[in-house]
Amino acid sequence: MLWRVYKIKEYINITRCYKCHAYGHVSKHCSATQTCECCSSPDHLHEKCPTRTKPKCPLCTRFKRKDTNHSVRSKECPEYKRQLELYKDKVQWT
Repeated sequence: MLWRVYKIKEYINITRCYKCHAYGHVSKHCSATQTCECCSSPDHLHEKCPTRTKPKCPLCTRFKRKDTNHSVRSKECPEYKRQLELYKDKVQWT
């Protein structure tokens, strides 16, 4: 009998809307206006953003946080971290 060792990593998927960039729903069910994920402006999309090099998180802007100088995709976003903790609290760890 052969024993094998496999490395596994827990997969955590937090649903985020690509229209308003909020967590908990998808763009198909979103009634908000489309906003740019770089600068949180409703006037244009990510592809045509003039401030691509200076990101401004739309979620942190919406919640009036002090630090908004990061991408909405950043793992260091305070709102992402909050949603991650909420997700972990819901899971029954055994």
